Amino acid sequence: MPTRNGHPNEDPHAPVAPDVGMPRAAAPAASTLTVEQMRTALEALRVTEEELRAQNEELVEARHEVEVERARYQALFEFAPDAYLVTSPEGNIREANRAAAELLHVHPDYLAGKPIAVFFASDDRRQLRNQLHRLRADLTRLVWEGRMVRRGGETFDAHLTIGAEWDTVNGLVRLLWLVRDVTAAKQEERLAAIGQMDAGLAHESRNALQRSEACLERLRWRLHEQPESLDLVRRVQKAHDDLRRLFEDVNSYAQPLRLELEDCDLSEVWRRAWAELAFRREGRDAALEEDTGGLELSCVCDPFRLRQVFVNVFDNALAACADPVRIVVRCEQASLRGKRAVRVAVRDNGPGLGMEQRRNIFEPFYTTKTKGTGLGMAIAKRIVEAHKGDIRVGEGVFPGAEIVITLTTRQS
Repeated sequence: MPTRNGHPNEDPHAPVAPDVGMPRAAAPAASTLTVEQMRTALEALRVTEEELRAQNEELVEARHEVEVERARYQALFEFAPDAYLVTSPEGNIREANRAAAELLHVHPDYLAGKPIAVFFASDDRRQLRNQLHRLRADLTRLVWEGRMVRRGGETFDAHLTIGAEWDTVNGLVRLLWLVRDVTAAKQEERLAAIGQMDAGLAHESRNALQRSEACLERLRWRLHEQPESLDLVRRVQKAHDDLRRLFEDVNSYAQPLRLELEDCDLSEVWRRAWAELAFRREGRDAALEEDTGGLELSCVCDPFRLRQVFVNVFDNALAACADPVRIVVRCEQASLRGKRAVRVAVRDNGPGLGMEQRRNIFEPFYTTKTKGTGLGMAIAKRIVEAHKGDIRVGEGVFPGAEIVITLTTRQS
């Protein structure tokens, strides 16, 4: 029996097979859409990758610029001619440049973590705390002058500009310090004032002294047979000599120092100074001892000016000590601001120096003598510093006073 398909013997109930010759439905359109979506996604990823690469290059370039600026800032900070420090709001040092280390006579690494207060004179630390309190309150900048202390005990006048860096979240973040040594400038101001005073007094006063001295000399001749009257005349003449010396010391202190440098031996300088004081040692038991340590004591200096320094130091020792007077000059090798130097310590066997004397010995017109101008050690300090040297009171614990003079040697 024929089937639906016209083929005999086929099951009429069997499923009809599809005709292979019939066209397929629209399935390929869906595949094409998926491919396009993938292409679009890949293109978007490629664009995003290029944008990320470009941004990464910009970040690398920006980071490089930041590093360059940071290095530039660090170089400016490190090699600035003025002393700069960065501290916490409490005053603990975080950073310090080379000029700050040189100013305070320390290595830069030594400063990190130190309270800045340790570099202020004890009398000024309370004022420092008050200034820091003001900054922490609401100020952004403060200008102040105080006395600072180098490592080793030397003090100097400091002009300080302190800036406060604030953060809206954390408040006061750090303090920025600019420190300048104005000792020389203030010294020049004092010298100018003294020079003006000396100029105003010198002409009339010296003329008056000369006239009175001439009259006293004539009077002395007239009273040569009256011992009591002659003694009074001699006392007045001595007072005139003291007054003339005062004028000479003031003039010497106020005038600019002009050094005449030459090669010299320091031991010869102090020996000649000792010889100049022979009149002060007359009738006394006074001796000078030397311990040069076998060092080469040649230096380039003004021997006349340095002789003044040793004359003043020896003269103070002779005035302070009771007989027998023993003055010891001891030398040792040293370093001064990175240069080879010699340290000359002059020690006596007198009563020593009190705290006030140690603090003020180099101040002009300061003296504990019943006679004297109080300018001797101030002049000595000017002369030594004009030689780029250092003079200070010794720190040792021993009887008597010690003055330490440090000068660079000729081999430097």
